Amino acid sequence: MPTGVPSRGQVKLDQSYYGTKNRLTAPSAVTVKLVINLMALCLTLAGVETLHGIFRNLVIAPRIGTRRAKRLSIITGTLLLFIVCFFWIPLLGLQSTGSLLWVGLCLAVFMALFDIGLGRYIIKLKWRVILKDFDPRQGNYLLIGLLALAVIPLLVMKIHGAILD
Repeated sequence: MPTGVPSRGQVKLDQSYYGTKNRLTAPSAVTVKLVINLMALCLTLAGVETLHGIFRNLVIAPRIGTRRAKRLSIITGTLLLFIVCFFWIPLLGLQSTGSLLWVGLCLAVFMALFDIGLGRYIIKLKWRVILKDFDPRQGNYLLIGLLALAVIPLLVMKIHGAILD
């Protein structure tokens, strides 16, 4: 094995297997595994948030009202996302600030697109209703939750004490 090859758990997203000078043209096994794990994480988060939304609408909203339930759900939803990420993000093996922020951005974009797709094509909501969910001025804090999701991977790894740069 060449010198300077990162050990397991120390692979950075922005480096190929052999370092930065000799980039591989084909995706390495590490990159493929990372993409598969990232997609699985996205789907898991989408499932958790979907169940969270169903629970909010069926149990919480009838008791405290839809508006208050949505405000409360930004806290509980973000906490659920944090818990899933707390256990999953370390398994990705990323330890640089940039790669963790990239993962957070990917998660946030995926969740935004998932929310839009679910609202538009499954629940059949109008565009103005969907976009209203992203507007904090309307009392909806989905955008704030997405911004939080973008930094959760970095926060998780800081808590685990595994940031290399």
